[in-house]
Amino acid sequence: MDSHRGVLVRFGGSTGVRDGRVEYDSATWEWTDAGWHRTVPAENGPGARHAHGMAYHPDRREVFLAGGVRVEDGKERSLCDTWRYDGRQWTRLQDGPCGGAGATLVFDTGRRWLLWIEGDPLTPGSDRQPLRLWRWTPERWVPLESPGPRGAHTARAAFDERRQVLVVLAFAGPDAGVWEWNGQSWRHATASGPAPRTAFGFAYDPVTSRTVLAGGRSDMNRTPLADMWTWDGDRWQKRASEPGASPAPRSHAALIGTKERLLYVGGSAGGPLLDEIWTLAANR
Repeated sequence: MDSHRGVLVRFGGSTGVRDGRVEYDSATWEWTDAGWHRTVPAENGPGARHAHGMAYHPDRREVFLAGGVRVEDGKERSLCDTWRYDGRQWTRLQDGPCGGAGATLVFDTGRRWLLWIEGDPLTPGSDRQPLRLWRWTPERWVPLESPGPRGAHTARAAFDERRQVLVVLAFAGPDAGVWEWNGQSWRHATASGPAPRTAFGFAYDPVTSRTVLAGGRSDMNRTPLADMWTWDGDRWQKRASEPGASPAPRSHAALIGTKERLLYVGGSAGGPLLDEIWTLAANR
């Protein structure tokens, strides 16, 4: 979310499979309450990919994009490139780690760091390797010497602005659970809460000062989920749903926190991709 210009920026992602080949939307789109409009054509952007990381850098007033995966000749290939978008054009920067599927970009508001949380590098044995963090300097990515939980490469991350910690939620691997990083060390928090899942939305909500989990796909039967949970650093709390007034079950949707509301964008309910945006207003 570009908070300076008040627009939601979307790039890339899979639009489905046709004739055995993955198709992508490689154009750049922006959304306001008036709807979507395309700003940069596909040929002038970072190139086809999915499972990449995107985050807004408020000090630079630019959106950063990094990593992801592209399917070529039937095989997934990790991408290592980094781009920035100023609202008019994309500019390629120095390459970073090959974060693979599910790489996450998060802005640390206290230290003013843009963080890259590595995704699945798509290599054998990676599910037992510690999660690594990188931060962006003016010219390149620099690794942070603080190995995180093992097997968390398909985790989701958000930055808790109230408590000034990076929150990483991992449902798989030998160190599954909620992990928090304060800029120097990790804390493993254990508390009963949402059932294991993949492809869920995870973001910090400035209105309630909590991180929020939404939807995803069940680990047991791979069905889409519709529940929503909040995490305050000590415990999980399930948010009551309103029949007919809450998003239907879905996975692979993006959850984005803004100062006024929470946005829940797109996703899949097991069939065609969902072209819709839900908002959770400030009176929640």
